Formats: sequence, structure tokens, C-alpha cells
Amino acid sequence: MLVNSTKLKIKINFTDFWHNNDHDAIKTNPLFILLSKQFELILSAEPDFLIYSTFGKNHKKYQCIKIFYTAENIIPNFKECDYAFSFEPTADRNYRLPNYAFAFINQGSHRLKNNAEVIQSITGQKRKFCNFLYSNKNAKTR
Repeated sequence: MLVNSTKLKIKINFTDFWHNNDHDAIKTNPLFILLSKQFELILSAEPDFLIYSTFGKNHKKYQCIKIFYTAENIIPNFKECDYAFSFEPTADRNYRLPNYAFAFINQGSHRLKNNAEVIQSITGQKRKFCNFLYSNKNAKTR
């Protein structure tokens, strides 16, 4: 039995992210890296799928399936997107994908092994601790 090992081709684009919109920058996006493992991604100015984030309004120019991604405390606006990856609980159009998950998705589950040893090495160090809090004026109160 012959198995076709070619990946499904998808016309896609990314906009309103923290990086530039040039192809080299887009290819460093964690979602691009994740999706490229399963699909042949074709970056297109007229995509079938657009993945966008919170850093602009360029996504409003597109007429295609829109997927919102946020690493911020922002609730997806389903009047502007068809689907979302966010911190909200998984639902019919939203998949809960916290930002920290990319450390395990893109670097492998091997990072979960020996966590007691890693914790001990970190907590055994004598160093000063710093905490940083940031407020996002665009986030809705929960």
C-alpha cells in the first residue's frame, strides 16, 4: 500500500503580531512553526486563513477565515474572528492555548522530565528575586 506523504498545502498569512510582516519574521512565529510541522504553509497576500494578534487592525482588511491569537489577557472578539487561540476556556470556537505552552510544544515534552531536579537546582541558588507586574489597558476585567 502506498501512502502519500505530502503535506496539505494551506494559503496563510499572519498580521498584527509583535514581529514584522515580512516572510522571514513570520517564519519565526511559534504558530507558524507549529503549523508547519503538519501542513505546507504558503504565505499569501490573499490567504484562505489569516492568523492575527492584538498589535494592530490590519486583519480587518482581509476576507477569509480569521483566527485570533493572543498571549495577552484579552478576550477574543468573535465579531472579528472565526476562531481563536487564547487564555479563555476551550469552547466551540476557542482553543485555550496559554503562551507558556509553546515552550513544550516547540521544544518537546522532554522538558517535563526530571522536573524535581530542575526545581532543586533553581531553588538551591542564592540570588535575588524580582517580580514584574504589568497592566494592559485593553484587557477587560474578569
